[in-house]
Amino acid sequence: MSKTLKASWKILRRHWLKTLLISALTLFVAGLVAGLWIWRTFSLAAAEVDLTELDKVKEGTHVEDRHGEPVGILFADNRRFVTLNQVPKDVIDALIATEDARFYQHGGFDYQGISRAMVRNVSRMSIRQGGSTITQQLARQAFNLKGRTFRRKLLETFVACRIEQNYSKSDILEYYLNQIYLGNGFYGIGSGARGYFGKEIGDLTLEEGALLVGIIKAPVSFSPFKNMEAAKRARNLTLQRMLVLHPTESKRIERAIKQPVRVVPEESRVERPDYLLAAAERHLENLKKEGETGPWKKVSLSVDARLQSQLDNKVSTYVTRIEKELTDAEPGKSALQAAVVVIDNKTGAIVATCGGRDFKTSPFDRALLGHRPVGTAFLPLSYAAMLTVKPELDSMLVLDAPLDNRRAMIGGERGVLGEWGGETDQPVHEGFVPVLHSLAKGKTGAAVRVAQDIGLERTREILLRCGFETPLSEYSSVVLGSGALRLIDVARAFAAVANDGVLSTNHSLVTQTHSYHGVREMRAEETGRHRVFNPSAAEQVRNVLVSAMKDPEKLEVLRAHRIDNGGLAGWGGTAYGSSDAWFIGFDKNITCAVWIGYDETRSMGKGVWAKRVALPLWAEVMAAATQGRPEGWLSTPAIANQGLPSFADGSSGREVIPMIKATSLAEAGAAKLVAPQSPVLMGEDPYQPRPTAP
Repeated sequence: MSKTLKASWKILRRHWLKTLLISALTLFVAGLVAGLWIWRTFSLAAAEVDLTELDKVKEGTHVEDRHGEPVGILFADNRRFVTLNQVPKDVIDALIATEDARFYQHGGFDYQGISRAMVRNVSRMSIRQGGSTITQQLARQAFNLKGRTFRRKLLETFVACRIEQNYSKSDILEYYLNQIYLGNGFYGIGSGARGYFGKEIGDLTLEEGALLVGIIKAPVSFSPFKNMEAAKRARNLTLQRMLVLHPTESKRIERAIKQPVRVVPEESRVERPDYLLAAAERHLENLKKEGETGPWKKVSLSVDARLQSQLDNKVSTYVTRIEKELTDAEPGKSALQAAVVVIDNKTGAIVATCGGRDFKTSPFDRALLGHRPVGTAFLPLSYAAMLTVKPELDSMLVLDAPLDNRRAMIGGERGVLGEWGGETDQPVHEGFVPVLHSLAKGKTGAAVRVAQDIGLERTREILLRCGFETPLSEYSSVVLGSGALRLIDVARAFAAVANDGVLSTNHSLVTQTHSYHGVREMRAEETGRHRVFNPSAAEQVRNVLVSAMKDPEKLEVLRAHRIDNGGLAGWGGTAYGSSDAWFIGFDKNITCAVWIGYDETRSMGKGVWAKRVALPLWAEVMAAATQGRPEGWLSTPAIANQGLPSFADGSSGREVIPMIKATSLAEAGAAKLVAPQSPVLMGEDPYQPRPTAP
């Protein structure tokens, strides 16, 4: 090679080396600048994250009553906070083996794990494999760092480093175990233990703890409620990873792998300690939908903790006792249930509530969510509506006689309408009676006649003002409570009778929230109070209900609870066939409603009346709610003309409802009642007023 070529090659090589060095230096400086920019950008972003949010999981939401007395604690997203000391070592070992084997060696993120994940992610140009440590997962869940992007991953990493700098490894594990989502609405290891196994966290077996850890990666796909085989595979994979890290435990782990997966039935899972706290949580969920962000440090409820603390026990004890007295108990059928709600007459606010006999075995809330047929307990509301439509009904007569069931269609479409509203085994038809007397005696046929006379649609329009959650029937059976309604809605409607016809519906169980952003009051608006019944209609029905409580059998029950002299108003009734028993009553301040029955439609037995089944529990709750000093109506006018009408001529009698007016009042005065016709003809009454022979 010539000297010229050699010289040129040296020059070219030096140029390439210089270019390469400059390029490398440029890339190094650019990388350093980029790294510094990334470090600064994400350090600042991570510094803005409020790490005290982690502590909010531990604090939960303190629930207080109207007087500031404690009711309980709610943990966010259906959590139940558990300390690390409560968690079995097997669960911790399973978690570290599955999610982060180098947990105790790294400072927030694992270089080896991230390097391995980055190689795979870059090759796919997307985030497919996380390589996240337990601390990174905690950062993601606690601070809502969602999305599969490199930016999210970087921020998650920097936040994880901040967490490691400020908290111990034990703290991080404790926060993580209370944050993780385990599917089916279970957040945290404590909630998952109760939800899937019906156990406290400390009682879990090795295989149960491994299953909870195994489903962390895909809580929906691996849910044992939805896919038992997938859940078992996830559990066994966790146990196999434990075997690698803990070979000395091989025998225990191999036995656990062979065990079948056993979880509680999904429908029987327990999520809350009682009906009230479950109801409070539903209200908070509704606030979230309305834009209330939370989390909440404290919430105030409308309830009275003193009464509420007694209610669950009273209901459970009473139903257990009364169930033994029923004659139709069928083995294998569901247990007898009960529900109670007490509300403030003026505001409609809930003072106390119990949705069943035992929350742990049956958490469905029958007081606030259940719909059951009201039956003849609905009669006072029907009469209040009819008296609102036609006030002069209080001075009119109605025929009390067998009625063709095709005009009511209760329990069938043929035959004669049953008379079960009077709660007697031997109902008596009395002929023409005052309209208010027909209510006092629970006359079902008379109620249908009155409604059909004044206009069923007009009566129904008034009843709809009560704001029932479910639609009301468009047929005559509506006045006999054929519709399935909520106990809380029926209680509010009766409170309107106590409140001179004014209904209060715009209220909230949660009256005040204290979030980390401030305090919010949930006060009832004036639009939540509106008139549904005329004052005179409400007063007359209320007088009937006060008089009804003077029945000797009812007085005996009231006397047993020392509230017999309080002027209380009350009414009981049953659905057709004795499937549901209701008793609703009130004084001037509160209304209490009680429901007794089964979750499915079946009879509680022949002769099971509300005054025998539901009234005793109502009286016990009412005595507790008023502390034995109810404020009722001690002086009410008697229900006029309680017996059969007697008049000598047309000028001294009352007007007969036109629909059943067959002859003049003078003729009706001398009328004789004849035996019922059989079969009953459509549209005709079997009792016909007939003039006596001259």
